[in-house]
Amino acid sequence: MYIEFLISFFVGTLLLTFTFPSVTGSTVIVMASIFGMAGVPASVVILFIVIDPIMDCIMTAGNVAGDISSAFVVARLNDKVDKEIYAKMHSR
Repeated sequence: MYIEFLISFFVGTLLLTFTFPSVTGSTVIVMASIFGMAGVPASVVILFIVIDPIMDCIMTAGNVAGDISSAFVVARLNDKVDKEIYAKMHSR
């Protein structure tokens, strides 16, 4: 039961911090509020301050990939993609 709580707490926290806007250091603030709601002392967040810069790089890469993908999908739906250039790039 205790292990199940820790795993679900970790996964929930991880997913919530990935969905938070990409503001540097914002995940620490979100985690403090999540820890407070779960009854965990907010001072535990200090342990995650070391991991935050690494996670920030990963979240930024994911954010950039999502922005590029969504811009391409919208351009494709509005017929704004040059099909000749896309075919040349896609055939490489």
